[in-house]
Amino acid sequence: MLPRVRSLCFPVFLLILVGTLAFVVVRSTAKRHKQPILHEAASTVVTGQTSLRRSNNSVRNLSMQPEALAMSRRLGKRFSPEKRVESTLTGMITIAGTRQEISTKRRQTDDGEQVEIALAGAPGLLTWDRLQGSATSDRRASATDRELVERLVLDSPDQFVLAQLAGASYQVIARNLRASDNGDDGYSGALWKVVRVDYPRSEGSVVTRPGPRLYYINMSTGLIDRVVRELQGEQLVASFDGWTNLNGEKCPTEITWSRNGQVVMRYRLTNFSHTAQ
Repeated sequence: MLPRVRSLCFPVFLLILVGTLAFVVVRSTAKRHKQPILHEAASTVVTGQTSLRRSNNSVRNLSMQPEALAMSRRLGKRFSPEKRVESTLTGMITIAGTRQEISTKRRQTDDGEQVEIALAGAPGLLTWDRLQGSATSDRRASATDRELVERLVLDSPDQFVLAQLAGASYQVIARNLRASDNGDDGYSGALWKVVRVDYPRSEGSVVTRPGPRLYYINMSTGLIDRVVRELQGEQLVASFDGWTNLNGEKCPTEITWSRNGQVVMRYRLTNFSHTAQ
């Protein structure tokens, strides 16, 4: 019986040995083929993340502040997250009875805008950006220059939208505000939502941050009726009139600045255009 058992066991042992060797060979082969596939997949994921980061870097977030987002949609299509727009405005300003032609270029940037202002008969350009503030191309900016630039740049619907890119805060401080509240239930005047926009001091800026501004937004039209701020202890009010549609974009055709009820400057728009940069 012992020889027969040995003769039966040897084929079984041989079969087990061959099976084990085959399993080892197959598993080793699978590992060799599997590793490059995993490496390739990981490389694809990294590439995809890099592409996504580049895409995000080229898109501005213009919806960080709901009030600013709502205003941008009211004004038109010049506030696209994917592209930067350059707007050109031509018009006339009147200060102390003197009228001058004026041209303004507003170039949108990742953190707001850069502005160039050319006054007829005046040398050089007046400029503004959030880090350098008001400046001139050929001389030191005077207090009068800085005040003119701040009025045109900051008391504007475009800056209301773009200030969020510079980290400005937006706070609704009143809703359905009346021009006068004498308890008359028959009031038929304008109702406003008042939004306070406060500018932070920008890192790397060499200028003092602009003071807070109160934007009076008409509850019926959704557009700005006035901008109010403090200047040397007095209220300076910019009143917007004659909103119109120019080349598909809404713009105020006239802005009047007054202090203590006295007009100090008037701007009248004659043309508006915009192009993608």
